[in-house]
Amino acid sequence: MSSKKKTVLIITFSQGGPYVWAQNLAKHLEKRGYAVTVIWGRKAYLKQMFQRYDIVHSCVPVPNLFCKKYILTIHGNFKAEKHLGRFFYPLIIQQADFTTTPSNFLKKTLGIKKILVIPNGVNIPETTKTTYDLDSKNPKLGILTNFNFRKKADGTVKLARIIEAVSPEATLVIGGGGVFFEAYKKTILEIHANTEFLGYCEKEDLFNRIDIFAYYSMLDNQPLAVLEAMAFGLPVISNVVGSIEEILTGQMEGHIARTDEDYQAILKKFITSKEERKRGGAEAIRIAKNFSWTKITGKYIKLYNK
Repeated sequence: MSSKKKTVLIITFSQGGPYVWAQNLAKHLEKRGYAVTVIWGRKAYLKQMFQRYDIVHSCVPVPNLFCKKYILTIHGNFKAEKHLGRFFYPLIIQQADFTTTPSNFLKKTLGIKKILVIPNGVNIPETTKTTYDLDSKNPKLGILTNFNFRKKADGTVKLARIIEAVSPEATLVIGGGGVFFEAYKKTILEIHANTEFLGYCEKEDLFNRIDIFAYYSMLDNQPLAVLEAMAFGLPVISNVVGSIEEILTGQMEGHIARTDEDYQAILKKFITSKEERKRGGAEAIRIAKNFSWTKITGKYIKLYNK
């Protein structure tokens, strides 16, 4: 006789990073034999309060009255956010069996001592980058970003200025959209005319077009786009933002730019040296495997079974 599957309810937001996190976690928990339900939206939040599950794993501060275990995962700095839900986080933190967050950076920012750090996961693709040649007359650099946040969009402006200074002949390929997209598109084209905008796109559509993943943002916790580019095998550069120093570790510490001058120097090295690109891509894949969803799911399961 087969044993009954443990039931897991994942409560998430309707879009963005937490939604992607929830869908990936559900998929990998199902592979481990759990019966998983994912919900979002106010009606679903209210309805689930009176339903029974073995485990409720939420990134939304709503209670469940009948679950056996409650895990809260905090993806952002709720203290700085303006939505009403920020007032409920302290209460749910007190009630949760465990509270987690993706980075030491966010743990420190929130100032919550009793919180566990479990990073965001990334799917390691079966096919990764295999060639590191580029056209020196037209290298292709790319970024995935979110134009719903001005501080993220401001990063693309800074990146355009850096690329124009280092390699005006380079193509900058930008994936992502949002409410500020059109305004920033005009500004970026004025700085670096050789820019392509993909809008909302699959990450593979961008990764397959570019030689180097050049990330720049003024607002982030643990940028998933950087982890995904690493898992694909792209050489990666980033400014100092959020928990980037917890991602670009080991030899990749040298790919973190602490000033725009640093960024220019690292970018120039990548453009001019195939060996640097190849080494950077191999190291990126090696480190990304530490963030694989297989490993991250295992960390959550340990909490479920405690």
